[in-house]
Amino acid sequence: MSYNLKKATTNVSSISAERIKQSLSIDSVAKHLGISGLKQSGDRLQGACPSGHTSKKGMCFNINLEKNYYNCFHCGAGGDVIRLVEFVKEISFIEAMNWLIAEFNIDINECSDSFETTKKTQKTPIKEIELAEKRKQKLKGLISLMDSHFPR
Repeated sequence: MSYNLKKATTNVSSISAERIKQSLSIDSVAKHLGISGLKQSGDRLQGACPSGHTSKKGMCFNINLEKNYYNCFHCGAGGDVIRLVEFVKEISFIEAMNWLIAEFNIDINECSDSFETTKKTQKTPIKEIELAEKRKQKLKGLISLMDSHFPR
């Protein structure tokens, strides 16, 4: 599938990056990116870093299958599936999200709906401050009532 990385018309700001991360396993993205030669070691895949730098044993690049995370002990690169695409393809975060959406046929509307639902159910900081202020007033009233019944 060809994809124009410069074309960033997808409205990724309304798509939850978390949804994209959760829907993809990092090992399948690594395979799709052409990262090969990785060997299984417990819940990790290990091998040479795709950046091409040399290391003594060639096993500095790790993919943690349980945490869906990668890191290279030699060059310090690390992150989730989106960061892996950024690292290997040398593109921006938005371009990496667009690439993943296109390559793995992620339903943008499903992501958008999920994001909007999450956004609506989250309390805004202002609302949380108002609730905290109400709790504070109730506690002051309770303390005042206790002081009147139980002098110090």
